Amino acid sequence: MSSAIASTITTDQFEINARISLMESIKSFNVSVNYMEEFNRLQQHFECCGASSYLDYSRRVSDLPSTCKVKTLVYARGCVQAIIEYIHPYIITIITFCLIFGFIKIVYLLLSMLMFRKSIGGKDPYTLECCTKRKAPQEVVVSPQYSTENGNVNIL
Repeated sequence: MSSAIASTITTDQFEINARISLMESIKSFNVSVNYMEEFNRLQQHFECCGASSYLDYSRRVSDLPSTCKVKTLVYARGCVQAIIEYIHPYIITIITFCLIFGFIKIVYLLLSMLMFRKSIGGKDPYTLECCTKRKAPQEVVVSPQYSTENGNVNIL
């Protein structure tokens, strides 16, 4: 259950980190061939341009990369948005599985408690003995035993 809650909270944090990371990659776009190749591959695969939009390149790079365009049309969608849209169904699936497994753990815990109670002889360990109904003790009347020998009464 806590994993599901953490996943929903960290989704926004993921978007912030992705935006920062992609903006750093754009800053290094013309500096490093590795950044250029990876970012071009990302833009081509997701049909996106820049981190937020194609305007990210106007601030950093003189020309738009060819992977940002289809002939003369420029992709308006940023890559952060494209990645979020791609990952969103998986996040929902993960959250759903966390909730299901949390429910299963609760049921398992309740069954374990029930089996524990039965294993201690059917007694409820949480019930105080002073509060349970008991039968009132019956009075036992003991009559003395005696014998008469030689005319004398002897109590045994």
